[in-house]
Amino acid sequence: MEQSQYKVVEGSRKSVFSLILGILGLFGWFLPVLGFPITIVGLILGIKGMKTFKRKMAIVGIILCSVGLSFSIANAAIGAYMAATGQHPLVNKILNQEKSMISTTTTSGGLNR
Repeated sequence: MEQSQYKVVEGSRKSVFSLILGILGLFGWFLPVLGFPITIVGLILGIKGMKTFKRKMAIVGIILCSVGLSFSIANAAIGAYMAATGQHPLVNKILNQEKSMISTTTTSGGLNR
């Protein structure tokens, strides 16, 4: 009888962690590097937590993780598009620094008179 109670407690932890990771995933989507692992682990725990008595908490965790994962995917896709087309401010800053470094080395490396 103790083993069945242990499984219920262990499974309910999965539901609780799924909910917590779902909430964190809603904030983690701003950085897809954080958002992807948080929401994927939360989804897995939520799916495994569906078989416990805290099923509603697991469902809420799955929904929150799904929303966070979709936002993370959208953010990563928009960032990749902006970087590929040259519209991303960080990419433009890096490219401008490289251009200025190349132009200073070519102008200073010319003929010495």
